[in-house]
Amino acid sequence: MRHTSIHQKLTRSYLSLIVAVAVLMLAGFLLTIWLSTLPNIRLTMQSKLTELQNRLNSQMDYLEQAADTAFLDLNDLDGALLFDENANSVLKYGNITQSLYLLRQVYDDIESAVLFGADGEIYAGNNIMEDSLREDFDPGLHEALEDAHGRTLSLGLRLVPAIDPERPVLLAGKLLRYIDNSRAIGYLYVAADHELLDALYAESIITEGQQIFLCADDGTVLSSTEESAEGSVLEAACLDGERVFARHEGRLYLRRQAYSESLNATIVLMFPVLELYRDSIASILLILLSAAAGLGLAIFESGSIARRLLNPLNELAKNADEIRDGNMDMRCELQSDDEIGALASSFNSMLDRIETLMGQIEREQQEKLRTELAVQQNRIQPHFLYNALNSISTLCEMGQLEEASGMSMLVAQYYRRVLSDGKDVVTLEQELRCVELYLQIVKLGRGESLEYSISCEDAVKRAPIPKMTVQPLVENSVKHAFRLSRGNRIEVRARSEGGRAAISVLDNGEGMDRETRERLLHGQSEGHFGIYSVNERFKLLCGESFRLDVRSAPGEGTEITLRYDPRQIAGYGAATTTGGEKSAESPAG
Repeated sequence: MRHTSIHQKLTRSYLSLIVAVAVLMLAGFLLTIWLSTLPNIRLTMQSKLTELQNRLNSQMDYLEQAADTAFLDLNDLDGALLFDENANSVLKYGNITQSLYLLRQVYDDIESAVLFGADGEIYAGNNIMEDSLREDFDPGLHEALEDAHGRTLSLGLRLVPAIDPERPVLLAGKLLRYIDNSRAIGYLYVAADHELLDALYAESIITEGQQIFLCADDGTVLSSTEESAEGSVLEAACLDGERVFARHEGRLYLRRQAYSESLNATIVLMFPVLELYRDSIASILLILLSAAAGLGLAIFESGSIARRLLNPLNELAKNADEIRDGNMDMRCELQSDDEIGALASSFNSMLDRIETLMGQIEREQQEKLRTELAVQQNRIQPHFLYNALNSISTLCEMGQLEEASGMSMLVAQYYRRVLSDGKDVVTLEQELRCVELYLQIVKLGRGESLEYSISCEDAVKRAPIPKMTVQPLVENSVKHAFRLSRGNRIEVRARSEGGRAAISVLDNGEGMDRETRERLLHGQSEGHFGIYSVNERFKLLCGESFRLDVRSAPGEGTEITLRYDPRQIAGYGAATTTGGEKSAESPAG
């Protein structure tokens, strides 16, 4: 883990102190502005909101008044002209559109006035608009006017493409009836365009960045100071009447809202909080610059102290890092008569002692490892020798002197290779040759039908391996796998797997269940000491980096595979190599 120097600790202490003071000063300044400015802003927003709400209501009243005037004007027309089927349609169209034109002249804030006649005609004084209204107009508005039973109805903000294809308009309507006979003249709609709303918004703006929204009940923005927001859905937090603040598009706003019944919409005023501090930017910058100057002075002073007092300790720390990285030859060369000099001298003496102890421990560990491996091997070799001698004696008693002589020769060759000039590590090729001799002895001694094959890839022939490693695995199959006198087969395969040596021993014997496999690997199965010994020997040599896997199931044979890194074995002892040996493979005997 990387250490933190005293220099860094001192610097951080100064920095923390200066930063704390700067933060407290800035927080106090901002809090003062907050407490003095916020209440005034909230009162101003409420006043502007109420004013805007009243202006919008007045505008809707204005539209309703215009609709009532149109009602009176159209009732002044001749009833026969309005309802007689034989009346001059051109004259009728002219009179109605003339009344609507005069209405727009009297009420100059009205953008459009349209009559959907009871005779199915549309009267707008503009053929293009009339065609557009026939194709795209909400018939539900007619139903709303009928439900009003002759009352002038405020329809609020509506998108009427024939009037304004992009932005909604303020709309009021009335079902017109002729007073003399109560017959329906048609549905009248008067509209004010969005420029009127923009003018009202401009009068309600307190500061730059402020936003105004008119929203439907589901949060859809009907109109806004930001035209791009129209048609989108405003965040729920912005429509929460209990909230004083709300976040919109990543910025924090002070908010106020009110509901307008005439518009059927909620009016939301949003004031950017950062604008509260716009006039105080210069003071804030001065505080920040003062804090920065203090930080710079603190860094300079802490560096000066560190250079004067801590350079010897830094040198000692560098030496310690070198030693941690494995350079045990490093020594501290500080020459000083103070406490740091005494520390450096003790440091060097400690390193000398550690180096001596490490060499001693390494020698003791190597000797211990050799002893433990020898013990494991010696527990295997006498067992096989006793069995081989007993087989030779039996052959002699049976008068099979030629077979006994052949077995004696094989046993002699086997032990000549096992002893391997006293070396503990041999090549994998040599080890497999010992296994072949062992299988020949077993085949000759038992006289039973046993087929075996031994193969070894060239890539691992010279791989080092502790002697007497593969033979115990093969012996396990010979002793425990077979119950029949014929058809028994053992295969030994040695190969390379990604830089590791892999040795597999396979038999077609009876197999074993999972519980037996676990007992076998932990030395708890009687008669299976060989596999346990191999497992323990490689633990001593390789730690946990090797793998000994046993795959087996009742009636399906057994496969034992040892995987290890030859480089770990090479570090234990030099392997004896012999030239010209091939991978051993014997045919069925």
